[in-house]
Amino acid sequence: MAFPNPATDVVNFQIDATDFVITLTDLTGKVVATSTTSTIDMSSLTSGAYIYKVVSDKGFAKGKLTKK
Repeated sequence: MAFPNPATDVVNFQIDATDFVITLTDLTGKVVATSTTSTIDMSSLTSGAYIYKVVSDKGFAKGKLTKK
């Protein structure tokens, strides 16, 4: 789960794993951010919709984020 959504600056992820990577892409599929911590800074991104993917040893999850 990602929160807050919609976001303005930093997005936090609730992840039940210790080894993971978060990838944030725009709607064209271009990777705009990656993180190995439970936060992503979206302050430099333009307003709009983004897709996140969390990959860990327990599997993966995908979702949509909106930047105000």
